[in-house]
Amino acid sequence: GRNRVVAFVILSSINSEHQFWMFQHLKSWWPVGVKSPIIFMDGDIAAERSLSVAWPSAVILKCRWHIAQNLFAAFSRMPDFTDFIDAFHELAFSMTEELYSNRFQEIRRAFPFAVDKMDALNAKKHEWASFATSRHFTCGATTTSRSESSNHQVCQFLSIYFYILIQSKYHLY
Repeated sequence: GRNRVVAFVILSSINSEHQFWMFQHLKSWWPVGVKSPIIFMDGDIAAERSLSVAWPSAVILKCRWHIAQNLFAAFSRMPDFTDFIDAFHELAFSMTEELYSNRFQEIRRAFPFAVDKMDALNAKKHEWASFATSRHFTCGATTTSRSESSNHQVCQFLSIYFYILIQSKYHLY
């Protein structure tokens, strides 16, 4: 399975107006009669809001890698963080809602330092937990990692291209 980059957008600013414009154009290119897309996002509230307004039928799922990174940033200094993050991954991959509920209650009991953050995640479980996201055809994807990789490669190319362009324009070689 290889991803294909179909479009790449360079925005002059990453704000709601520019993101809304981007999602409107993406929607206008979408084939008529094809089910609305499932889009993994990193938790950027402005981007999610822009997508929801520009393309209300699009399904937004949360990138589990970004969720884990946020948990790492918040709790990595806690003495039992490793056990906590292992429990989070088990929770994320729960294939039934009942199993998810049992694991969620266990996390709340075992890791009181994370209760508020986990309650907030639980409110959006339909966007990241396997028992809920398995209702959508995602080819098993749970993260934005492949698009992040493509993004990194394009940015590397552009930085080299602009470096060469600037050098040739100003004869810096």
